[in-house]
Amino acid sequence: TNSADIVLIIVPSLMRDVFFNTNQFVRGHGVYQRSIIGSGRGITYVAFSVFVYDGLTGDELAISPGIESIENNFIIAEDQSVPKELTEKIRKDILELYEKSITRVLHSTDLL
Repeated sequence: TNSADIVLIIVPSLMRDVFFNTNQFVRGHGVYQRSIIGSGRGITYVAFSVFVYDGLTGDELAISPGIESIENNFIIAEDQSVPKELTEKIRKDILELYEKSITRVLHSTDLL
């Protein structure tokens, strides 16, 4: 029979803005920007929780938040359509951030 050693459940989290320290909230993943009169800053981010269970017993092994971000070298205006190349870059960055954060969580629980 096939069985899994561990089961990961990844759930988007609603978190207070830890990136720019505002009173806003972020959830899941995406591009988050802040601009102040003529200057702007943006990030691509992931914000989620990881639940790790034993694949045989179902016992909970770990629960951990996952949050990662990278600085963007672009700002997207509200009325601007996003070029396909930029959409693909953002998608790739998000997948890499998930991988980095999940790996970090698993290392912190000695599961890797």
